[in-house]
Amino acid sequence: MKAIYEKLKVIIEKHTKLCVILIFLFAVLFYGIIASRMTNAMFLKNDEELYVNMARAFFFEHNFSRGYEIINYSCVLYPIIISLAYFLYSPENITFLMRMIGIILVVSSIFPAYLLSKEILKSKTRAMIIAAITVILPEMISGMYLIQENLSYPLFLWLSYFTYAKLQRKDEKTTKQDITIIILFVLLFFTKSYTIVFPMAYFLFFFVEAVREKKYKSIRKIIIQGLIFAILVLLGLLAIYAINNFSEGTNHYETQIFSIFPIDIPKIASFIYGIFCYIVFSLFSMGILPVMIPLTKLKYYKDEDKKFIKLITLEAIFAIVEVSAIVFIPEEGGKLFPSKVCFRYLAIFFIPYLLMFFKCPKEQLKINKATIITYLIILIYLTMYYTMADNRRSTVIDRLFFDNIRIIRFDI
Repeated sequence: MKAIYEKLKVIIEKHTKLCVILIFLFAVLFYGIIASRMTNAMFLKNDEELYVNMARAFFFEHNFSRGYEIINYSCVLYPIIISLAYFLYSPENITFLMRMIGIILVVSSIFPAYLLSKEILKSKTRAMIIAAITVILPEMISGMYLIQENLSYPLFLWLSYFTYAKLQRKDEKTTKQDITIIILFVLLFFTKSYTIVFPMAYFLFFFVEAVREKKYKSIRKIIIQGLIFAILVLLGLLAIYAINNFSEGTNHYETQIFSIFPIDIPKIASFIYGIFCYIVFSLFSMGILPVMIPLTKLKYYKDEDKKFIKLITLEAIFAIVEVSAIVFIPEEGGKLFPSKVCFRYLAIFFIPYLLMFFKCPKEQLKINKATIITYLIILIYLTMYYTMADNRRSTVIDRLFFDNIRIIRFDI
């Protein structure tokens, strides 16, 4: 049996790229079959309806609108991509074609997941296993919906791959990796606007590291890269403005942002509670240990791994703070228990944390007091939440684990 295993391992090591491609094709086929049996067209008065309208308007009218109303969102990249479905348009298949584009996009996460895993774990076989795990995560269900996470998920994994590769370099020169990272940040912003905090965290992290290590060339390089990113974003926003015939249009996200003003004590309390809720639900949804082990055992990691853990944690903190301010306060403020928690904003961090969990030295894989306390807090709060909260509701992939499958209706 051991001989068969070793032989199989050699074959997999030799043909891992082919195996990853085959897993990708099988996953696309599997989720495609499920999508073909869905009977609900789309969620109305929700993100799905918005992005389908933007895609239709971009293809037929060459602007971004809903009905006769111009939309001035920055999240245009996903609608542009799914608008390709209109080349094969028919009333019967347009929704399915858009879903298939989304499925291909989100399942393509397998490629950066494989490359990142191979870079971190230094094993093709383990990298292939992580890649296979990636395509069966609950987040893949987002492919059933017409939402931007189908694109932002693989983009973030590509960003994580190039960032980790950058951390393994010791030189201070600007390279193709740096340019690629800037481009990925721009693409992420025009896919999902909340990701604007990721480059903020990224440039802040490397700026502080350069100051701490007294690398003055790196400080100048980071400032220049930050300016390039800002210029590209401004040019992109100007392009959207021009596509919309220089019409200001509407944006309900602006209403959400302005709704947090004036700032008062109840809103501050809601903001703090929102941060707590997102930390609890995100840790729970990611299995707790994949996050807690890297954070509590940080000193046992290699230098590049320490920096990677610090960076993704800083990005996650920025995202939680932002979402708590502009989503939690307007939608859940004043409630004892939130009706929903948008885990989709934090789900993109799972694979990087999982890889860092596996990278932890085996002798350090022990649960300490901080992890036990975290488990207790999460257990107590979730017990209260699921026994006392009566305002929970289903929405687009905002439920935990495979619970989101329950809101898909199938024609079986």
